[in-house]
Amino acid sequence: MKTANAMLCDTLVLFACAGMLLGVGPVSTVPMAGCVAQTEPMTSEGDAADDAAIWVHATDASMSMVIGTNKQVGLMVYDLNGKLLQTVADGRMNNVDVLQGVRTSSGKVDLVAASNRTNDSIAVYRVNHADRSLVRLVEGGIPAGLKEVYGICLWTDPKTGRAQVGINSKGGTVRVFDLQETAGKWSGNMVREFHVGTQVEGIVADVKHGWLYVGEEQVGVWRYPLDPTREEPRKLLDIVQSSGATVGGNLSPDVEGVTIYEQADGSGWIIVSCQGQDRYAMYDRITGAYVGSFGLQLSLPGGGTDRVTHTDGITALSTALGPKFPRGAFVVQDDNDGAAQNFKIVNWDDIKKVMNLSAVPVQR
Repeated sequence: MKTANAMLCDTLVLFACAGMLLGVGPVSTVPMAGCVAQTEPMTSEGDAADDAAIWVHATDASMSMVIGTNKQVGLMVYDLNGKLLQTVADGRMNNVDVLQGVRTSSGKVDLVAASNRTNDSIAVYRVNHADRSLVRLVEGGIPAGLKEVYGICLWTDPKTGRAQVGINSKGGTVRVFDLQETAGKWSGNMVREFHVGTQVEGIVADVKHGWLYVGEEQVGVWRYPLDPTREEPRKLLDIVQSSGATVGGNLSPDVEGVTIYEQADGSGWIIVSCQGQDRYAMYDRITGAYVGSFGLQLSLPGGGTDRVTHTDGITALSTALGPKFPRGAFVVQDDNDGAAQNFKIVNWDDIKKVMNLSAVPVQR
């Protein structure tokens, strides 16, 4: 009987030979974009910050917030300048996502969901618009039925209009739940489960094009049909670098955060955190073609620079967030080379400039 590693190698060779790898091309030289803000550092020592999501204020976009995870404490809520607004000490939150305008029996709410490793649950909150605070909706969270929950993402099911949450585990299993509200009480109903392979984390849904992307840390990024009734095999967007890779190979381990910068016409970019090389790989949202990679740095007083390193979670948003972020923002976790970790906030226009995105045609 073959070992799990041998079977995995056979799978990668099979996909490559069958032409099922979507991303192609060699790793390019990495240009550097600048960070315009950073959050207050974590008060917890060691590995603390991990993932972030952006909530958009309905009437004043400059009042929008970054919601980040602290794996030792809970959720941390910041303004766009990085000032800490709230600490929600509900457990060891790993990843977080936001879904705005969710229909309920009493009107629309903005949901926040996080993977809580303290009790392996889905922590669920709503945003209180009056003071920009998070309000717990489910005491103790919704049990995920998984061991060591990791990545999480939210989306609206285009068929039912219900909020759905995808959550995965260190063991490589992904579960999808319908989030249901009745008379103010929230619950989760599992509607799908599949096993990716080895350890996974980053996960993001592209509802417009019907895909669910999952990052397998030592392998690459997989694309699954978002609708489980579509009888279509999963495909690799790209794989990690290896001596045997003849196609793709633009990623490097660990593959961590996966996010999408969505443009109004359906175009945009899939972005993947390549933790081991302190860079972020970009792919055309429609074709899956590899566009290139970039790094990030923070300019310091006195002319020095601080490179963003060892990034876990990432998130991108194309919505204008006031004059500082006219075409949205990109938020990343920064290891800070052993100092207290935090999140860096990037003006999307800077990434657009250094990556020359206007010169990249959208192939349909």
